[in-house]
Amino acid sequence: ALQLSLEALQNPGNDQFKMQLRMIAGDGWRWFDLSGHVPSRRADGRPTRTVLALDDVTERRSSADREHLSASLFQHLHEGLLITDAEMRVLDVNPTYLNILGHAREDLLGQVPDLLQANAGDTNVQAQHAVMWASLQSTGTWRGELAERRRNGDPCILQVTITAVRGPDTLARYHVLVISDMTEQRRQRDRLEQQANYDELTHLPNRAHLAQLLAQGMAATERDHCLLAVCYLDLDHFKPVNDRFGHAAGDRLLVELA
Repeated sequence: ALQLSLEALQNPGNDQFKMQLRMIAGDGWRWFDLSGHVPSRRADGRPTRTVLALDDVTERRSSADREHLSASLFQHLHEGLLITDAEMRVLDVNPTYLNILGHAREDLLGQVPDLLQANAGDTNVQAQHAVMWASLQSTGTWRGELAERRRNGDPCILQVTITAVRGPDTLARYHVLVISDMTEQRRQRDRLEQQANYDELTHLPNRAHLAQLLAQGMAATERDHCLLAVCYLDLDHFKPVNDRFGHAAGDRLLVELA
């Protein structure tokens, strides 16, 4: 490309060019802005002299590349990313955050996001937010799960990481929130826990879970010096129900009794 640009200067009407090129310098590869100019020509059009100017733009190019990379990561990150000021007012938000919670970008800018506002009527959420703020003030970061609602009202579980960005005076200037949608993973975990600990038909604790509950109950009686009563209910004449009315009727009877 450089050779072609220099050759083009030989032709009348092509008096200048600009290009960026990468060359080996004393400390390795560096980027340069190169400009060429023909200030005067002979009668036959050939240049009498050519002026070339070389400008080292490695630092500027690196800064621009980093800025472009950061912008690309912000837009295409698989996690939701939200940036607030010191008062938790939204400064910017990436598309994944909007997709997870169903918000519009213009509705969030300048506002405090819902997941940072404690529900006045929910003491558990208030307690969780108190722990969150205490962690942010002491360590500058907090990570945990938050129960949230999407814009359409559907509940969701979010894995949230909040990091405070401090200035030279050690005061928080910005907050960076990273969220991941854990709703489906939580549902799968709950289903597996249900299958492992409860009877599929009656949804009562199965034998393994019952043993755990009894062990916990007996430990509580020793700790609190109280009594534990265990009632065993036996179901007589169940087999004739299955034989006469079928297993579906027997299953229904067990569910009603449960």
